[in-house]
Amino acid sequence: MSRYGSIVSTGRYLPEIEVSNDALRQRFEKSVPGFVDKMEEATAIRTRWYAPDGWSTSDVALPAARQALERAGRKPEDV
Repeated sequence: MSRYGSIVSTGRYLPEIEVSNDALRQRFEKSVPGFVDKMEEATAIRTRWYAPDGWSTSDVALPAARQALERAGRKPEDV
């Protein structure tokens, strides 16, 4: 028996704590010179968002899931 699914919506959530590469440079430049510059060049990532201490993956996933459901016009029990 074959089963099929389809993606009808997506959601995302970024935690409140923003950490820029400049902040990381200040933190790591003395111990690992050039590290942040190399990582930025290789990945093009310039900012990261950290979850507060004590948060788990579900604390980030839940708001994203709620957004996806809202965008799809669905309720949790529809999934």
